[in-house]
Amino acid sequence: MMMWLNSPRRRLLVSLLKLTAKGPAGINIVSSDSSVPLEIVDEFLARLAEEDLIEVVEGAVKASAEQRLRLSTMAVKEGIDLEHAYRYLVWGEFEDVAVLALEANNFSTRKHFRFKTSARFEIDVLGFREPLVLSIDCKHWRKSWVRAAFARAVKKQVNRSLEFAKFLSKSKKSLRICSWKRAVVMPVILTLSDAPLKVYEQVPIVAVFRLQDFLHDLPNYQRNLASFDVNMETC
Repeated sequence: MMMWLNSPRRRLLVSLLKLTAKGPAGINIVSSDSSVPLEIVDEFLARLAEEDLIEVVEGAVKASAEQRLRLSTMAVKEGIDLEHAYRYLVWGEFEDVAVLALEANNFSTRKHFRFKTSARFEIDVLGFREPLVLSIDCKHWRKSWVRAAFARAVKKQVNRSLEFAKFLSKSKKSLRICSWKRAVVMPVILTLSDAPLKVYEQVPIVAVFRLQDFLHDLPNYQRNLASFDVNMETC
């Protein structure tokens, strides 16, 4: 049994993240799902509402995407492992966690960056920290995925990143990197949960709850990962 199950607060936080993913959740349902008595649930929800982490309306709990991100962070601080804290985030929230992790590591960021070279492309999340540019594709990995699925995902992301590298020097002003003399574009696959592969064809496949560690350790093994060098033109 996981140790966090022994704590009503932790069970409540996980239940809130799970149940509010699709909209408001009744307080009685939260109590039932977490196996926490209703009076304790009411007291805990009142505290969360005071901290603007949730909203309680007509017997139901509501949480915005921003509030759910803050709840996830609170869950980690309470001792819940990162995978459980982030497992119930929906697509847009998944990308927001990546943005928060990048910005906490001194990257500037862009989401849903669209550009055109030989065709039209979109990159889920870009992280900029001179001279590095992380080109991140967010994937909801499923247990049914096999090696071939990762191979396809990696191939597509490598192609998008290569095309972005070609485009990069022409967009220095809009991306606010005018002073850069060179850039290193690195493709990354980001998943919600642990995947069976950690690296494929020198492209890292990183679970979102391991992203902080990945960013922290990246200087140690960056040279072994796929990347595209760009000689930036004068702005």
